[in-house]
Amino acid sequence: MKNRYCIFQKGVPLMLFGAACIFSFSSCVKDTGPVEDYSQSPPVISFQGDGQGSNSQSVGVLGTSSEANPSLDSVEVSLGTANLYLSAPVTVTIAPDQGTLDNYNQAHGTSYTILPSADYTIQDNGTIVIAPGKNLVNFAVSFFGSGIDFSQGYALPLLITQAKGGGSVVATNLNYFILIVTPANQYSGNYSAAGTRTLYAGPTISSGVAASSAVGGTVPMSYVNDSTSEVQLADLAGDFMDLTVHGDGSVTVGPTTNSDPTFASLANNGPCTYSAGVFSLNYLYYNGSGNIRTITETLTKQ
Repeated sequence: MKNRYCIFQKGVPLMLFGAACIFSFSSCVKDTGPVEDYSQSPPVISFQGDGQGSNSQSVGVLGTSSEANPSLDSVEVSLGTANLYLSAPVTVTIAPDQGTLDNYNQAHGTSYTILPSADYTIQDNGTIVIAPGKNLVNFAVSFFGSGIDFSQGYALPLLITQAKGGGSVVATNLNYFILIVTPANQYSGNYSAAGTRTLYAGPTISSGVAASSAVGGTVPMSYVNDSTSEVQLADLAGDFMDLTVHGDGSVTVGPTTNSDPTFASLANNGPCTYSAGVFSLNYLYYNGSGNIRTITETLTKQ
């Protein structure tokens, strides 16, 4: 009696069967559909944003800024094309749009109010030209802080309304950008921190040094009022202090006023000065056990 399953018992027939299966399967894979040809896609105009897909950013505006001396912010528009560049210019029209802000507020649970037109201007009235051979262009937005009531929670919603030239089209997802208006002073911005925090074993320096900690990294300084700013306390992430700059360049270090202060004892401990974008600080505080901590720190504006 013949064995009907001999194909699995003899080497060559088994190999032929496997090859036939592979050929049959690979043929099916090849027939799944056409390959996408993106070389035929039109050039796409969009806001570049922060490069991480965000459609908004905060803009610090000086309360003293005016039409004659505005606070400036730069916004980037991008041209995406399969050929990297175009040989023809592209004219992009950008305008404020209430509907865009309404949609943003609904999506993010916010309640921003559109900034009055008297408090800003858009470069070239919002007509931006991307020259041939370019795929990025920046345009300026000028803010006049002297007329802005910062308590109103203003934002400027920008919408790309049109793109002409080179067969370009406007992106459907990155066609808007929200500038959230926040107050700033001349000290606002990012700083490079450097220094040392010294930890003593008791309430006085004579108690002896228990340890020390390096202060470093980039820290943001934010607005409190025209002369006072909030910044991270030494190397203690999540703890903050206020720096008040006086007319003679001296600085008062104190507990933060924007939130509950971690160390109410925070105070100057030697010369504290500001000059040409650099804070030179000597200060101290007492921890929860009453042990003294002294800090020598330099903050240099980036």
